[in-house]
Amino acid sequence: MADEAQAAANTVFDWHSLRLQWRRWRRYWLRDPLLGALNYAIRHGSRLLPTDWGSAIGGLLGRVNGRYRFRIPREGAERVYRTLSPGATTADAERAITRLFDTVGRVMLEFSVLDRLWGEGRIAVAGGEHLLAARAAGRPVIVMGLHLNNWEVIGPSLIGLGLAASTTGSRSPRASATAPSCCGRGWRRRASPAAF
Repeated sequence: MADEAQAAANTVFDWHSLRLQWRRWRRYWLRDPLLGALNYAIRHGSRLLPTDWGSAIGGLLGRVNGRYRFRIPREGAERVYRTLSPGATTADAERAITRLFDTVGRVMLEFSVLDRLWGEGRIAVAGGEHLLAARAAGRPVIVMGLHLNNWEVIGPSLIGLGLAASTTGSRSPRASATAPSCCGRGWRRRASPAAF
Protein backbone atom coordinates (compact mmCIF):
# COMPACT_ATOMS: atom_id res chain seq x y z
CA MET A 1 0.00 0.00 0.00
CA ALA A 2 2.82 2.37 0.84
CA ASP A 3 4.46 1.58 -2.50
CA GLU A 4 1.29 2.56 -4.38
CA ALA A 5 1.03 5.83 -2.46
CA GLN A 6 4.69 6.58 -3.17
CA ALA A 7 4.23 5.79 -6.89
CA ALA A 8 1.18 8.07 -7.02
CA ALA A 9 3.11 10.84 -5.29
CA ASN A 10 5.99 10.46 -7.75
CA THR A 11 3.67 10.65 -10.74
CA VAL A 12 3.36 14.23 -11.91
CA PHE A 13 0.62 14.94 -14.36
CA ASP A 14 2.07 16.32 -17.57
CA TRP A 15 -0.14 19.37 -18.19
CA HIS A 16 2.08 20.59 -21.01
CA SER A 17 1.64 17.37 -22.95
CA LEU A 18 -2.12 17.45 -22.39
CA ARG A 19 -2.27 21.06 -23.58
CA LEU A 20 -0.38 20.17 -26.80
CA GLN A 21 -2.65 17.21 -27.41
CA TRP A 22 -5.73 19.41 -26.91
CA ARG A 23 -4.37 22.03 -29.32
CA ARG A 24 -3.69 19.38 -31.97
CA TRP A 25 -7.16 17.88 -31.50
CA ARG A 26 -8.80 21.28 -31.66
CA ARG A 27 -6.87 22.25 -34.80
CA TYR A 28 -7.54 18.95 -36.58
CA TRP A 29 -11.20 18.53 -35.65
CA LEU A 30 -12.45 22.13 -35.28
CA ARG A 31 -10.28 24.83 -36.83
CA ASP A 32 -9.16 23.06 -40.01
CA PRO A 33 -12.63 21.82 -41.01
CA LEU A 34 -14.17 25.25 -40.38
CA LEU A 35 -11.45 27.06 -42.32
CA GLY A 36 -11.67 24.40 -45.03
CA ALA A 37 -15.42 24.95 -45.36
CA LEU A 38 -14.91 28.71 -45.53
CA ASN A 39 -12.12 28.25 -48.09
CA TYR A 40 -14.35 25.94 -50.15
CA ALA A 41 -17.26 28.40 -50.07
CA ILE A 42 -15.08 31.35 -51.08
CA ARG A 43 -13.36 29.48 -53.90
CA HIS A 44 -16.51 27.96 -55.36
CA GLY A 45 -18.48 31.15 -54.81
CA SER A 46 -15.87 33.14 -56.72
CA ARG A 47 -16.38 30.86 -59.73
CA LEU A 48 -19.91 32.23 -59.97
CA LEU A 49 -18.62 35.81 -60.20
CA PRO A 50 -16.85 37.61 -63.03
CA THR A 51 -13.09 37.08 -62.86
CA ASP A 52 -12.38 40.72 -61.93
CA TRP A 53 -14.77 40.55 -58.97
CA GLY A 54 -13.23 37.31 -57.70
CA SER A 55 -9.77 38.83 -58.04
CA ALA A 56 -10.87 41.93 -56.12
CA ILE A 57 -12.29 39.76 -53.33
CA GLY A 58 -9.01 37.83 -53.23
CA GLY A 59 -7.10 41.10 -52.94
CA LEU A 60 -9.30 42.21 -50.05
CA LEU A 61 -8.89 38.88 -48.26
CA GLY A 62 -5.13 39.03 -48.83
CA ARG A 63 -4.87 42.52 -47.33
CA VAL A 64 -7.03 41.59 -44.32
CA ASN A 65 -5.13 38.35 -43.68
CA GLY A 66 -1.82 40.15 -44.14
CA ARG A 67 -2.72 42.74 -41.56
CA TYR A 68 -4.37 40.59 -38.89
CA ARG A 69 -3.51 36.93 -39.42
CA PHE A 70 0.01 36.77 -40.86
CA ARG A 71 1.86 39.18 -38.60
CA ILE A 72 5.17 37.31 -38.56
CA PRO A 73 5.46 37.07 -42.38
CA ARG A 74 4.40 40.72 -42.57
CA GLU A 75 7.18 41.74 -40.17
CA GLY A 76 9.67 39.68 -42.19
CA ALA A 77 8.56 41.34 -45.43
CA GLU A 78 8.95 44.73 -43.79
CA ARG A 79 12.51 43.88 -42.70
CA VAL A 80 13.39 42.72 -46.21
CA TYR A 81 11.85 45.85 -47.76
CA ARG A 82 13.74 48.14 -45.39
CA THR A 83 16.99 46.28 -46.13
CA LEU A 84 16.52 46.54 -49.89
CA SER A 85 15.23 50.13 -49.77
CA PRO A 86 17.18 51.88 -47.00
CA GLY A 87 15.74 55.33 -47.82
CA ALA A 88 12.12 54.14 -47.68
CA THR A 89 9.73 55.68 -45.21
CA THR A 90 7.35 53.73 -43.01
CA ALA A 91 4.49 54.70 -45.33
CA ASP A 92 6.44 53.39 -48.35
CA ALA A 93 7.03 50.07 -46.60
CA GLU A 94 3.38 49.84 -45.57
CA ARG A 95 2.18 50.47 -49.15
CA ALA A 96 4.62 47.90 -50.59
CA ILE A 97 3.64 45.21 -48.10
CA THR A 98 -0.06 45.92 -48.60
CA ARG A 99 0.47 45.50 -52.38
CA LEU A 100 2.30 42.23 -51.68
CA PHE A 101 -0.57 40.77 -49.65
CA ASP A 102 -3.12 42.11 -52.17
CA THR A 103 -1.30 40.30 -54.98
CA VAL A 104 -0.97 37.07 -53.00
CA GLY A 105 -4.70 37.14 -52.19
CA ARG A 106 -5.59 37.71 -55.84
CA VAL A 107 -3.32 34.89 -57.00
CA MET A 108 -4.75 32.47 -54.45
CA LEU A 109 -8.35 33.17 -55.44
CA GLU A 110 -7.50 33.01 -59.16
CA PHE A 111 -6.76 29.30 -58.66
CA SER A 112 -10.50 28.74 -58.80
CA VAL A 113 -10.79 30.27 -62.29
CA LEU A 114 -7.61 28.99 -63.95
CA ASP A 115 -9.62 27.31 -66.68
CA ARG A 116 -11.20 30.67 -67.65
CA LEU A 117 -8.06 32.81 -67.84
CA TRP A 118 -6.93 31.70 -71.31
CA GLY A 119 -10.37 32.06 -72.87
CA GLU A 120 -10.73 35.57 -71.43
CA GLY A 121 -7.39 36.62 -72.94
CA ARG A 122 -5.73 37.16 -69.56
CA ILE A 123 -2.65 35.04 -70.26
CA ALA A 124 0.14 36.28 -72.52
CA VAL A 125 2.70 33.81 -73.84
CA ALA A 126 5.96 35.23 -75.17
CA GLY A 127 7.88 32.91 -77.48
CA GLY A 128 5.09 30.39 -77.89
CA GLU A 129 6.01 30.00 -81.57
CA HIS A 130 9.32 28.36 -80.55
CA LEU A 131 7.46 25.84 -78.43
CA LEU A 132 5.03 25.05 -81.25
CA ALA A 133 7.89 24.73 -83.76
CA ALA A 134 9.73 22.27 -81.51
CA ARG A 135 6.59 20.18 -81.08
CA ALA A 136 5.90 20.27 -84.83
CA ALA A 137 9.44 18.95 -85.44
CA GLY A 138 8.71 16.08 -83.06
CA ARG A 139 11.20 17.17 -80.45
CA PRO A 140 10.38 16.77 -76.76
CA VAL A 141 9.85 19.98 -74.83
CA ILE A 142 10.43 20.87 -71.20
CA VAL A 143 8.80 24.12 -70.15
CA MET A 144 9.88 26.32 -67.29
CA GLY A 145 7.92 29.48 -66.68
CA LEU A 146 9.04 32.83 -65.40
CA HIS A 147 7.21 33.60 -62.16
CA LEU A 148 5.72 37.04 -62.79
CA ASN A 149 2.31 36.45 -61.27
CA ASN A 150 0.22 33.31 -60.87
CA TRP A 151 2.56 30.32 -61.05
CA GLU A 152 -0.21 27.92 -62.00
CA VAL A 153 -1.01 29.39 -65.43
CA ILE A 154 1.66 27.34 -67.22
CA GLY A 155 -0.63 24.31 -67.57
CA PRO A 156 -3.65 26.23 -68.88
CA SER A 157 -1.31 28.15 -71.23
CA LEU A 158 0.04 24.95 -72.75
CA ILE A 159 -3.46 23.56 -73.09
CA GLY A 160 -4.58 26.87 -74.63
CA LEU A 161 -1.80 26.56 -77.22
CA GLY A 162 -3.22 23.14 -78.10
CA LEU A 163 -0.51 21.08 -76.42
CA ALA A 164 -0.96 18.19 -74.06
CA ALA A 165 0.47 19.12 -70.68
CA SER A 166 1.75 16.79 -68.02
CA THR A 167 2.71 18.19 -64.64
CA THR A 168 4.33 16.81 -61.53
CA GLY A 169 3.91 17.81 -57.94
CA SER A 170 3.89 16.50 -54.44
CA ARG A 171 1.20 16.47 -51.82
CA SER A 172 1.84 18.31 -48.59
CA PRO A 173 2.73 15.99 -45.67
CA ARG A 174 -0.16 17.54 -43.76
CA ALA A 175 -2.65 17.97 -46.56
CA SER A 176 -5.59 19.21 -44.56
CA ALA A 177 -8.48 21.19 -45.96
CA THR A 178 -6.54 24.44 -45.58
CA ALA A 179 -3.21 23.33 -47.02
CA PRO A 180 -2.13 25.25 -50.13
CA SER A 181 -1.64 21.97 -52.00
CA CYS A 182 -5.42 21.77 -52.46
CA CYS A 183 -5.77 25.22 -54.01
CA GLY A 184 -5.23 24.52 -57.69
CA ARG A 185 -6.80 21.09 -57.97
CA GLY A 186 -9.54 20.80 -60.47
CA TRP A 187 -8.39 22.83 -63.46
CA ARG A 188 -6.68 19.72 -64.79
CA ARG A 189 -10.04 17.95 -64.71
CA ARG A 190 -11.94 20.88 -66.20
CA ALA A 191 -9.40 22.09 -68.74
CA SER A 192 -8.76 20.51 -72.09
CA PRO A 193 -7.86 21.94 -75.48
CA ALA A 194 -11.56 21.73 -76.40
CA ALA A 195 -12.45 23.92 -73.39
CA PHE A 196 -10.53 26.84 -74.85
